Formats: sequence, structure tokens, C-alpha cells
Amino acid sequence: MTDEHAPATSERRLLVIAVSDYDDGTPAKRRAFREGIDAQVAVVEDWWNSSRLDDQRRFTPSHPPKPLQSVHDLRTFLIDKDLIGAADDEALVIYLTGHGLAPAGPQHFLRLPDTHTDRPLATAFPTAELIAAALDSPAEHVLVMVDSCFSGRLAEELDRTLKALHPDRHALSSLVVLAAGNEDSTPRLRAFASALAAVHAHCADEANGYARSHLSWEDFHTILDTVWDPAQMADIHVLWPPRSVSRRLAARELSPCLPNPGHTDTTLLEDARSQLGWTRPDVDDYWITRASGQMSGDAGWYFTGRTALVTRMNAFLSGSDSTLIVTGQAGSGKSALLARLVTLSDPRFCDNPVYRPYLAAIPEELRVPIGAIDAAVLARNTDPQELSAALYRALTGQPVPASTDASELLRGHARTTLARTGRPLTVVVDGIDEAKTPRRIITDVLGPLAALRGDGQNAVRLILGIRSSPPPSRHTLPVRDTHAERGLLDLLRQATDATAPLRTDDDSAQEDIAAYTAALLHAEPATGSRLVHRSNQPIAAVAAAVAQEVTPSFLDARLAAQQLHARAFLPAPSDAPWRRQLREGTQELLRQDLADVAQHTRTRPEDLLAVLRATAFALGAGLPWATVWPAAVHGIEPGCDSPEATIRLVRNSRLTGYLTTAVEDGRTVYRPIHERVSETLRTAPPDPAHRADPARFRRYPRHRQHPGTRPSDPGLFPSPRGRTPAAAASLPAPSPDRPRRGGRCPRRRAHPRLVPALRIPRPHPRRPGTSRHRSGRHSAPGRMVPHRAVPGRRPARRTGRQPGTGRTGGQCSTRAAPRHPAPAAVTGTPLEPAPPAQQHPRGHPQRRLPARHLPQRGPIDHRGRRSRRRLRHHVGCPHRSPLRCTLHQPRPLCPRHDRPEHTPEENPAPCGGQRCRPVAV
Repeated sequence: MTDEHAPATSERRLLVIAVSDYDDGTPAKRRAFREGIDAQVAVVEDWWNSSRLDDQRRFTPSHPPKPLQSVHDLRTFLIDKDLIGAADDEALVIYLTGHGLAPAGPQHFLRLPDTHTDRPLATAFPTAELIAAALDSPAEHVLVMVDSCFSGRLAEELDRTLKALHPDRHALSSLVVLAAGNEDSTPRLRAFASALAAVHAHCADEANGYARSHLSWEDFHTILDTVWDPAQMADIHVLWPPRSVSRRLAARELSPCLPNPGHTDTTLLEDARSQLGWTRPDVDDYWITRASGQMSGDAGWYFTGRTALVTRMNAFLSGSDSTLIVTGQAGSGKSALLARLVTLSDPRFCDNPVYRPYLAAIPEELRVPIGAIDAAVLARNTDPQELSAALYRALTGQPVPASTDASELLRGHARTTLARTGRPLTVVVDGIDEAKTPRRIITDVLGPLAALRGDGQNAVRLILGIRSSPPPSRHTLPVRDTHAERGLLDLLRQATDATAPLRTDDDSAQEDIAAYTAALLHAEPATGSRLVHRSNQPIAAVAAAVAQEVTPSFLDARLAAQQLHARAFLPAPSDAPWRRQLREGTQELLRQDLADVAQHTRTRPEDLLAVLRATAFALGAGLPWATVWPAAVHGIEPGCDSPEATIRLVRNSRLTGYLTTAVEDGRTVYRPIHERVSETLRTAPPDPAHRADPARFRRYPRHRQHPGTRPSDPGLFPSPRGRTPAAAASLPAPSPDRPRRGGRCPRRRAHPRLVPALRIPRPHPRRPGTSRHRSGRHSAPGRMVPHRAVPGRRPARRTGRQPGTGRTGGQCSTRAAPRHPAPAAVTGTPLEPAPPAQQHPRGHPQRRLPARHLPQRGPIDHRGRRSRRRLRHHVGCPHRSPLRCTLHQPRPLCPRHDRPEHTPEENPAPCGGQRCRPVAV
């Protein structure tokens, strides 16, 4: 949805006055001059009369008859074009090129073939006369470009001549005159056109992201400053309008005289519904064939699928309920259902002759009344004020004034509309769970709108889309936070007083997914297809197999169909590896696509993944290209040598199917096609070197795993980091078996060598309550150092009161020195004495200490684990609790049997691993 439009024009005219048939100079010079003038005219016409422009932006060119010899010929042409009679809603662009004359005096003349240089007043054309006639015409949008020698002299002449303009036209900033140089310069041939061509190419480049239909004069000058090359281009001067603050601010508006060559019209709907409805690529990439421009064979399902759900939504539109909630798991098609409802209710889409035959074929009970939806917005990355402002703008077409409460304006407009029309507004809001503050969106915006009433009826009817998880079943997909999602759904139902929600992941989803997959396989995608045979029976069998494995995810079905189009033959429905890949879901499908594209393009998969991952971290509507996207790619993957080339490679490969585009602040932005793809890119481990055996996941609690991962998670890279697939295949795979009790796995041997290289700074020593085992616990989610791989041991703390001091501190047990000291990056500095406890007012010697000073569960054994047994004391300790032991120090523990060793005084030789005498506390 664009936030700005250029003023509408009834007619657009391009006048090209190019004088090239001079008879001076050698024949070779005259021929070179004519070719240069023709090249300049071609550049101008390629911008303003290009076939790539639509009819509402293309200019109609006009040329004077050949040969153009005298002033009389030129005046006759201008009188025939009637510049002074142009309409006020007309846009004029005039390009004037040829030799210029600057005789003694302030005037500038255009030299013609019959001009006598010593008689310019009678035989040369005064350039200011043409400019004044165009600027004094009723046309409100005029651009004059003077590409000739000494054209800068016109600045003084125009300043004197245009004083006679009406004050209203004198104040217009949409009347612009450009010159190829100053009053003394003689620009080289094609220099002015080279500057225009550079600006045109910059706008046409997708990377620069100019998405609006037209450019503003501020955009034009900014781009010209970026691309200007003094060695190749003319020093363009602005002769009119004069500079001022008001004109500089007005230059931000879009100009009908500057059609944007990089604009692609993708909107099918009116602005009020364009955020949620279908776009032209959504429909054309699959359902319009390139050869005939007609709908492909199975496109009817796109309009008539999911009959039961569509019927219930239509029943809501014709009923009296105030709120309908559409919910389901990630990728289950709730947004597609809302997009269909919004699109089929849009008058502009229904009047499109391309889609009219297919709309007429929709059964009566599945049709959506035209105009049934008044506005549709997306709540993604919005707060309550931003969502209210978006709704107000969609309903009224006007922005919210500064320092005004958007919520009050929205509710006031709803009351006014109900009083004027007698019917409530119907609004669709999707992506509530993706908002910045979903709960505030529900309580501050949607709840008050649902409760707004007038004349005994609701002023606003709401159709809301939110993600939620159903009760556990065989179709349940991995989700971020089931309890949080269910809590949002319950809060939404309570705040809006809605009935039972419409679920898109019910038992009927499998049949719909099978039909959807079959339709995708029969169609021809925009990236092409390599499938040789597309007969109905094999496609139906494959589609049924896809539906069995991916239900209820329409997203995974689409990605699976995209991969099948990259094959030459369809797989067998009973192909076990292929079905296993489908069961793995979005992450495995993405991993396979990364591997295939990396292999065919000879590109590192890490670079391809960094391009996609950068868009997943973007806020707002998405990530702009320009210099932002390459910088983000380099930040995520510093080893990527050419981020710009990698981005273009992704955009031209089938990986572009994971991305969608939007428009924000006049620029094209990119984001993942679905929030579930975003979560996969943000949370999935990138490297298969991090894969772990299922036994390890049984040993560690679920909350210590990386979010979004499962046992034996292969990650997103098809090969270990920095290695080619061939080199990775030669490496030994990690053993899936659990290491035996006395052995050490390869990962555990590697960690003591890798951790010191991290060199994590410690700005301050650890606090007393920071136990050694927390290092492993907090590093396990990042897959850096597992808990059991930290080899060091830390002494427990004695926290009893010391005699005569009233302080606590010291050690409660003395442990043998570790055989493999833990790196400082993991264990930190040794524990300092605990802070002194304040004296109890009654001097009680057994005051309880804070929990952070208490020992953690038990001692640490030689494997780095905490024992569940309580601390043991030496023989003769009269205390029964280690917290009250203030007189005796325990003996060292045997590192093998976790038993007290003999002290050197009692036995000079240590127990040496012999069975020690157990001593009970």
C-alpha cells in the first residue's frame, strides 16, 4: 500500500524540439552531430514515452515537421500545439536541444539552420518566449529542459520576464526549468542526456527500491547528486522556480512530470483494502499464463476452495454478530482466507476484465458481496496508536493530524458513518499476535471498537485473524509458546464478546491441502517448472501424499510444490526419504532449497542463508535493499565477500519464493513470506555441527535446548560451516550413541580447547550465589558449552557463623584440585567470601541466610555433575547440618568414589582410588 499518489492528469504531452540539420562543418562532423542529437532524443523518449509505462503515466510525443529550417517553421509548430490553451489538469514536458546563441545582451536564442548569427533578433528563436508560454499556460505541471550552449543565461532573463506571471502561478513549485549549464558553458554532446540516463537507470534498479508511481523533485535532485559524474555529465542548473523554504517543502510531493521507471503496479485493490488483499504477483505468478494472459487450468480452486470455511464467513457478513475470529496454527491458511474475503469484496478487482470470467463462475453461496469490507489492515509490528492511525487512514483516505489521538478520531468516524448510512463499518484486522504489544492492541483498540454502539446496533463489525494452537492432536505443529497464544485468543474473545472462533486447522484441512497442492502443480510458476509430465493421476497421488504429511500447513504444501517444480519427474508417493522431509516441516524444506541452490550456483550456503535471515530480523513492513540489506548480510555472515551479488542471486532463484515485498515510506522492502518462515530463520541452528543425539536431549531439560529445535536437528546449512559438501561428507559423523560412563565424547574433548579461544571478558567477579553449574545451564541454549562439558569443579560454601565474629564465610568442604581446570571464560574468578550478615537484634547464632548463599543440591563429582546427596563430613563432626558446621573442616573427597580421603597425617599415601570408608553425616 503506497502512502502517496501523484495528482491525476487528463493528458500528458511531450514536445521534443531538436535542431540538428546544420550546414556548417565537415560532413563527418555534421553526421556525428545528428547522431548525437538523435541519441539525446532517444534517452528522453525512453523515459517519458517508454512502453514499460502504463497508460496513466506515459506521455504522448510530438515532433516538429522535418526539415525544421526557420523561425517560421518552429512558430507554426508551437501554434499548432496550442501550449497556451493547455488544460489545468494536463502535464507538459518540453525538451529543447540544438546550438544556442548568446549575442551581446541578456537574451538566449535557439539557432536554426537559416539563422544568421549577426541577425539573431530576426532569424533566431528566443528561448525565453517558449518557456514563458508554457509556464503561463493553465497547466499546473510543466517541465522544460533546455539542452544547448549558454543556456544558463536564461536565469537572469526568466527572472525578469516571469515577473508578469500571476501570483498564484508564480507560487507554484510544480513549474520547473532545467538548463544544461551556466551562462558561459558549452556542454558536450550527450552530456545532459547522460545525466538523465543515469537517473533513469538508478530508479529502474530494483536494489534502490523506488516503489511509488512517480518521483518527487526532491527524489530527482537526491538521485542526481548520487549518480553525477563531472567527467561524463552536464552540470544541470535549476533556472526556475526560485529557492525558498515553502518551495523546498513542496518539492517532496510527487510530480506527474516525473514517472518512476522502477515502479511496478502490483496493486489490484483500492487503498482501503490493499494491505490484506491479493497482489498482482499473488495471482499472476501462478494463475495467469505468460503466453495468453489467461487463467491457467486449475485457477478456479483459488477462488472456490475451502468451501465450509468460506460459507461460514459469508454467513457472518449477512448476520448480526459483531465479531468473527479466524484462528489456527502457523501456516494453516487463515491469512489466505481473509485475503480472499477482502479481495472478492473490492470493487476495483471485480471490475477488472481479466478476472471477471472467473468471478462469474463462483457459486452463489461462495460469492462475497461487493463493498462488504470497508477496510483491511495488518497489525504486524504496530502499537495501538499506529494501528488506530492505519485504520483511520484506510477508512477515510486521510492521515491522522499531528498531536491528535487516533483512537478518538477512529471512534468518532465510526459513529458518524453509522448515523449517516445506518449500517456499521466492517473492518478486517490480521496478524494481531505479530503486533508489538498484542494485549494492548486487544484491550485498547479492538475491545473499544467492538463495544461501540449507536441506535441499538454495533458501529463496527470486526473480522480478526490471530494465530493460536489447538489442543494436542496428530496434526499439532511445533509452536513458539502454546500457553501465550491460547491466552491471547481467550483475551480476544473476552474483550470483543466473540462467539466460537473459526479454526482453519480442523479435520477438513487435509482435503483442502491436497486440492491446493494439485492446483499448484498444474500451474506454471513465475520461476518456471522442469516437470515433464503433469497428468492428473500422478499429480493427484503426489498431492494426497503431501497433504498427509504437512497437514494443516498450507505454507509447507506451497514450499513442497515449489520444490517439485524444480524436479524433472514427480517422486513416488511411497518415497520414504521424500515423505520424511515433508514431515520435518518448514525448516527441512528450507534447508533442502538452500542446498540445491548452493550446489547449482556454486555459492556458499551460509551466504544464501544470511540473505534470507537478514529479512527475518527486520522491523516494520520489511528490510529495504539499497545499502541496508547488504550491510545486514555482512553483519550476519562476515565471510560473505559480495553481499550485493548474493542478494541478486537469491532474488533470481527459487529462494525468492520465501520472500514477499511491501512498500514503506515510498521504498520497496522485503520480508519472509510468512511469520513461521521468519521464526525458522531467526531461531533454527545454522550449522549441522551442532546436531545432537536424542540421548543428550533426554539428559537435559527441554528449556535448555535452543528454541525451535528438536533432537537430531540438522540445522539449516547443508554442510558444516565453511566446508564444501564434498569435504563435509568425508568428515566422520558424530556418534549417535550415548558415551559410556567412563568415556568422553569427541565434543566433550573439544570444548576445553575451544572455550579459552572465546575470551569472554569478565568486567567484575562473580557474585557468591553464581554457581558453577549455571555456566553450563545458560550456555546450553546457545549450543556453546553444554553443562556436563565444563570440566572444572567449584568448592561449596560454608555459610555458618564464625566464632566470635558474627560473620559468615569460608568453605564448608575442601575438594581435591581438579585434574582439568575449567577455563576462566566459563567458570570466572573464584568465589569471594560471602558478604557479612548483619547481627541479629537478639544475637541468635543460627540466623538463616539468603537462599543465594546456600549450597546447590549437593557436591560436584569428577564428571562435573552435582550429586543429589547432601555434603558429607569427617568422622567426629558433632553437627548434623553443613550450614551449622563452624568448628570443623571436612576432609578432601576421593575424586573417584566421592568419599572422604585419609589426610596426609593419618596416611601419607592417598587412597589411590581404593574403596574409602563411607561416613554418614
